[in-house]
Amino acid sequence: MWSGNDFAPGIMNWLRRSSQPRDSPARGRALAYLVLAAVFCILSYQLVLNHESISRWAEEQGFVVIDNVVTDGDPDPEPSEPSTYAPEKELVLAAMSSSDMTWAEDLSWPVNIYRADVQPGKADLTVPVNKGNEAMVYLTYLIDRYDSLPDVTVFLHGARYQWHNDNPLYDSVVSIQNLNLDFVREAGYVNLRCTWMIGCPAELEPAREQVLQRPKSDYERFRRWLMDTKLDSGTSGRVLEYSWHMIFGKPPQHCPDPREMYCKIYGLCNMTEFELQNQWIWRGLVLPDGWPETRG
Repeated sequence: MWSGNDFAPGIMNWLRRSSQPRDSPARGRALAYLVLAAVFCILSYQLVLNHESISRWAEEQGFVVIDNVVTDGDPDPEPSEPSTYAPEKELVLAAMSSSDMTWAEDLSWPVNIYRADVQPGKADLTVPVNKGNEAMVYLTYLIDRYDSLPDVTVFLHGARYQWHNDNPLYDSVVSIQNLNLDFVREAGYVNLRCTWMIGCPAELEPAREQVLQRPKSDYERFRRWLMDTKLDSGTSGRVLEYSWHMIFGKPPQHCPDPREMYCKIYGLCNMTEFELQNQWIWRGLVLPDGWPETRG
């Protein structure tokens, strides 16, 4: 076996001999081509030898050669964990199978519509059992989405116009569109109702971090109580309705100043006393038929 260095003197002698005058120019050109081909073969062989030497050295040093590249990494590294993405906001609506929810389709919010009276598996979103009114829906969402909660979640009844919606039209769309998401994040939990009338309970909007202050098992325990209690749905749902603010970290008596809340939650600042008194008026538990076209 020969090496490139052993063969070099022979090549040089060949070049010197081939440089002497010859009778045929064609023979000279042929010799020149043969010389170039030989040099190319020698260089290629030397590169192969060097590559094999480098590979052996790299392996001895504990490195890995992948596609002729020396690395110090795992030849088959584990894929990195995908980054988690939390959407900014979502709506959770407690509806029935007969509820017309087209009003929510025009909003710029992702919407989760739970059909509470539909058996599991018969609707995209439903609850284990139709008990506890909207509280069952809210707890089911928190359990379903505990590991993928948005920044802000707004929980509402399914109908657009509700007697407890805190604006002159009693319109859920108005409340959603005017909601100050930055304040919700800052406060951790806010109530869509600012007025103190009827006990200052109702809908809730917890920020993602506030929900996670409690383990998932707490929400499962609350839902299990709703499922097992002998109380009727109206009563058990009311228990949760008056407990949400405490569940999300507020004191038992939590009725912040209405004027301040209208400003921070909805941007309705500097309200006059007249405007404050007429922002929400008691019209009974059921709005007039045909509302809001029939409002007087």
